Amino acid sequence: MKSFREYLTESTQTYEYRIKIAGDLESDTLKAFETACSKFDLLKMSDPIKTPVTESPLDFPHLKNVDVHIFDIETAYPAGQQALQEVAKSLGIDGNHFRIMHKTFDEGWKVAEDKVQEEGSQEGKDGEGALLNAEYSDPNKEQKEASEKYASPEKNIENPGDAKFEIAGGKT
Repeated sequence: MKSFREYLTESTQTYEYRIKIAGDLESDTLKAFETACSKFDLLKMSDPIKTPVTESPLDFPHLKNVDVHIFDIETAYPAGQQALQEVAKSLGIDGNHFRIMHKTFDEGWKVAEDKVQEEGSQEGKDGEGALLNAEYSDPNKEQKEASEKYASPEKNIENPGDAKFEIAGGKT
């Protein structure tokens, strides 16, 4: 049987984040960010990956024609999104050019995006096309009656002159 100390050492939890910075990223800024994240007991920090310049990057729709630097960090202590944004702000990185998310969330997003691209944005599994492009069937009797009632709702009121309303002061 394991001792409590062994269980405790095996159960260390780490927190992984994916950080995206739009625009230019200098190596000095990256080193300063790494130093600033040391207060969260930074375990690992990957080298940044630079995406090609795109007209409207996925996480930065308000920016045009910029590249995005993506890197992962792993900490021993949880670092909230606000705390890491404050770190970036203190280094002079604009908040509109900085995104942070949990690594698993971002990877799940990419898997879903890839799946949509595989199937095609307008095609279903059978290749029939999106449901929005399907032809409507002829209306049945129930649908025709509903359409007529909606076309002239005043005709559906029984005894319109005898309408009685209850208000706060009593009946009218």
